[in-house]
Amino acid sequence: MSVVLALVLVVVAPAEGLRLVWDAAPGASCPDQAALRGRVAAMLGPGAIERTDLTATASVRAVAAGWRLELELARAAGSERRTLTDRDCAALADAAALMIAVAIDPLAALAEAPVGPVPQDRAADPVEVVVPPPPDPRLELPVPGDRGVVPVPEDRLLGAVPEVEPAEALPRADVPVPKDRREVSPRGLQLGLRAGAGVGFTRILPRPHATLELGLSLAGRGWRVELNGGFAPPVRATASGEPAIGGVFRLGFGELRGCGVPALLRAPIVFPLCAGLQVGAMYGRGEGSGLKEKLAARSLWLATRLGGALRWRPRDGRVGLWLGLDAIVAITRPSFETAGGVAVHAAARVGGQASVGLELRLR
Repeated sequence: MSVVLALVLVVVAPAEGLRLVWDAAPGASCPDQAALRGRVAAMLGPGAIERTDLTATASVRAVAAGWRLELELARAAGSERRTLTDRDCAALADAAALMIAVAIDPLAALAEAPVGPVPQDRAADPVEVVVPPPPDPRLELPVPGDRGVVPVPEDRLLGAVPEVEPAEALPRADVPVPKDRREVSPRGLQLGLRAGAGVGFTRILPRPHATLELGLSLAGRGWRVELNGGFAPPVRATASGEPAIGGVFRLGFGELRGCGVPALLRAPIVFPLCAGLQVGAMYGRGEGSGLKEKLAARSLWLATRLGGALRWRPRDGRVGLWLGLDAIVAITRPSFETAGGVAVHAAARVGGQASVGLELRLR
């Protein structure tokens, strides 16, 4: 039994931490990559950037209006692209640090973010974080990282500075949320319902047989747990060398299954690798003209299921397609024979199953 339980366990790999690529054109007078990472850490704390799986890729290039920032924020759930322009590359670096911090932890980032200038061109920016600038050219603002001060240029002043409320007082609607993650649970958990059908192609039952399954799943980043029910419709068979003696056999079971879920970065395809334990019963009933008395019997079914699958679901969709291929190893091997001792069916030790199904994300 310890071997069976070990097959159910799934090892979830920890997040790799913030991956940052910062490419500033020569002459841009921008902070370097280490300084930008330090600004993000100053807003959130070093622990937050080490626990995230965010990949931030930024480049700064010269344009007619000054400098243009192209920023891509990517993680397993999807990616976002943002574009800002400004006359000052250092201001673009501040904006990039703020947007990276908001993508990791919106509440903490907005609570710690400094008030800064508004970029000149925001037409290509799909998600904006706008903080009004200060009214006084002599006003000094804190810089993340060294907690020093920097004078604000006079030509960057647009209006008065509103009071910044504590992070816990900010309404939920003020937190920018990426479009492709609005329906995900606040804790990153997803509840799903899967229905499928398949074919068993070895002698668990006497002949290749259909299978029907229905189950609930709970999934997080890199893992998945399922509670399934399955049924194999009746299959007829005759005893070897006794065509007048036969039976009808069917199988029903419940299953608990755990999966590790590798995924392709920024792709809607994942590859669950699963191990499960099935508990149920195989039912047999005698039939045929060679039987004087047609009896019925049940036998305990206990088996493990090991296999992989391919699941495809659009990023913003709730319905996905599931294709699976599994090996079934019987722990108990039900067998059936007549009252006269004629063997009609005995389950094989190892079987296989191919299946296809649809999965609906409930939350």
